[in-house]
Amino acid sequence: MPNLLGLKSEIAGDPLGRGYSGMSDAEIATDLNTAYRPDGTKAISVAETELAIREAGKWVAWQNRANARNSTTGDIENAAMYEIMSVFDSRLVEINWRDSYWSVLLDQAVTDGDLGAAAAEGFKAQSDATQSRAQELQLGFVDAAGVARAKALP
Repeated sequence: MPNLLGLKSEIAGDPLGRGYSGMSDAEIATDLNTAYRPDGTKAISVAETELAIREAGKWVAWQNRANARNSTTGDIENAAMYEIMSVFDSRLVEINWRDSYWSVLLDQAVTDGDLGAAAAEGFKAQSDATQSRAQELQLGFVDAAGVARAKALP
């Protein structure tokens, strides 16, 4: 059974401009249960990411960029890239590239010229997931009868 008060508020306010006022109860329910909202919480396999990098022929070049040292000081020159590539030597099994820490590192690697923007977005896209509006609002599963009951609330 859906959260009727939350459902009523969503339908009446239509904050995303979905056009609920022009939909039948069944269409509203279908729209609310359709996964189209970004979630960004999907953790993906570190091994799958490594395999994708290797299949794209980028592994050696990225490892070289990550391990480049300043010839005078011996310091790592590409800290963000070093940190990103260290994931593959860690004990991590899964990673969410949309997590703020990893997302900032990917953006920094692009800024530093170590990683192309498309590659960084590819990493992040691996962690993209979607959810329904009903899930996002924690309404529960919505059916046409629930929509009718929510609309009938005072």
